[in-house]
Amino acid sequence: MKKGIMSFVSGVLAISVVAGCSSSNNNEGGSSSSPSPSLPASATKAEPATLTFGTYHVPADSRDDFDQTAVGKAIKEKLNITLKIRGSQNVEQDFVADMAANNLPDIFMVTASSTTPQSLEMMTKAAKEGMLADLTDYIQKTDILKDVMKPNRMPLYTSNSVFNPEFNGKVHFLPAWYSTKEPALNGFGLYLRGDIAKQLNFDTLSIRTPDDLYQLAKKVKEGNFKDVNGKPVYPIGMISAWNQNLYQLFRGFDYGKSGFALIDGKIKSFIESEQIWQQIQFVRKLVAEGLIDQESFAHSYQIGSEKVAQGRNAVMPYLAEGVVQTLADTHPEMKYVALSPMNDFTGSSDQVINLGMEPYLMIGVSKKTNVEAAVRLLDWLNTKEGRATVGYGAKDQQWTFVDKGLAKMKDEVFAEMQADTTAFQIKYGTGSKLEIPALITGFDAAYDIYGGNLRNPWYLNNKEVYDKVDAYIKVVMPKLVVKNQLDISMLMTNYPQKDQLMPVLQQLKDILARCYLAKTDKEAQDLLEGYRSTLNKNGYQEYIQFLQKEYDKDPSVYLVSSGTY
Repeated sequence: MKKGIMSFVSGVLAISVVAGCSSSNNNEGGSSSSPSPSLPASATKAEPATLTFGTYHVPADSRDDFDQTAVGKAIKEKLNITLKIRGSQNVEQDFVADMAANNLPDIFMVTASSTTPQSLEMMTKAAKEGMLADLTDYIQKTDILKDVMKPNRMPLYTSNSVFNPEFNGKVHFLPAWYSTKEPALNGFGLYLRGDIAKQLNFDTLSIRTPDDLYQLAKKVKEGNFKDVNGKPVYPIGMISAWNQNLYQLFRGFDYGKSGFALIDGKIKSFIESEQIWQQIQFVRKLVAEGLIDQESFAHSYQIGSEKVAQGRNAVMPYLAEGVVQTLADTHPEMKYVALSPMNDFTGSSDQVINLGMEPYLMIGVSKKTNVEAAVRLLDWLNTKEGRATVGYGAKDQQWTFVDKGLAKMKDEVFAEMQADTTAFQIKYGTGSKLEIPALITGFDAAYDIYGGNLRNPWYLNNKEVYDKVDAYIKVVMPKLVVKNQLDISMLMTNYPQKDQLMPVLQQLKDILARCYLAKTDKEAQDLLEGYRSTLNKNGYQEYIQFLQKEYDKDPSVYLVSSGTY
């Protein structure tokens, strides 16, 4: 398999979920009562139309011949719409340029989460300036979108964005890829190579503190374990220095996503805390004793992936989807086992997930296009047949409906996809990213075609693997506290001096890496104090006061600290 598992992992890293609740009669293909037809009433007897769909989410190729693929043909047959794909390789730059030139695709999508609000700000500005279509009346004529486009089935940040009071009751864009009931559990945690755990007779549920991790790393080093090529393992290593990976390793010190904690009603900064220096000293001890791969703070994802494939890391932070097949085929005895999560700096084992901080995407429609056809297409994509078509190919050729209205790829087609995912996507048209606007319904059992946890498109074809993923998740994320609030860090968007302060804040990861690898403690301390001083010169104390003032207005609205990056 070239990309079968990892292509889904990439999606998981870039897009997660949000929350709410709904019900629907959208059960075509299954045995449930009162099924809706696979073709919405709004799609019948339609005039022909040609539309372009583009993504500013991840790089994608243009496809003027998309209507000749299995997916394109199905769309034309069902809706009388000829669809073309407009790609972009430099998504952020192209989005800015196309917005400025009012040269957007007919239907487009952008990443628009509270962690990266710039694109959403541009979308909001475009809507107010008349560049985006008013979708309100068109949605009311649909079968599905009118049922799901309701504030109470979206998380707080999402509903506030879509149903913006400045829009005066109009809807200008649609959210996609969000949870309606439960958050996505990606299983970010710590994993230990299975053969090492067995030889050490290690209790995988015993990790609770940084010292527990340190003692395990020492035992690994003393055991003189090797990778698949006979080279010494790193007791601790990372595929990449992602924020989530760093958080899992150093959860015992970290304040979480926002970089702040609420202590006695006051917002406290991790950068100013004693915990940041404790973390630096801990990592420096790991480096000094040869217990961590110090290259992993800076090496490329490609190099990190090679190390993972070789079993170079005894302990590593990763997500369950990525680790489940690592070494499983070539060296099954080395297959990784999940470790229990460390407690946070307060000693709590709770893992707080804020639904409103999980990334999602927005779908927009240009005012210059055939809006009726665009909304009709989006509505059909969110039928079960539409979702399965854009994900798998043509109905009854590449996939079929099975029990409970779920859709399953034919075994030989799934094998073809596993063998070379990229070639499969080009051949059938499933790599167009249309599976994202096909999830305007969100992850809701009423609209589900996947089965399992509602998020694995290939669950029915690969139950054994995905059940193992879920087993990992239960170990690394055993005690969750789910919130639906606004993360305090999103207030940076409204901070008057954000352009001055933000570039300095973005240097934190680099400063920490330099502190970890500094030659002496004094050098590390000087780097930290110098960084703190630079922050204060650029308004950091005023920023904290700004956050406190906003928080005090209504503490129930804001979540100060969560562990989900």
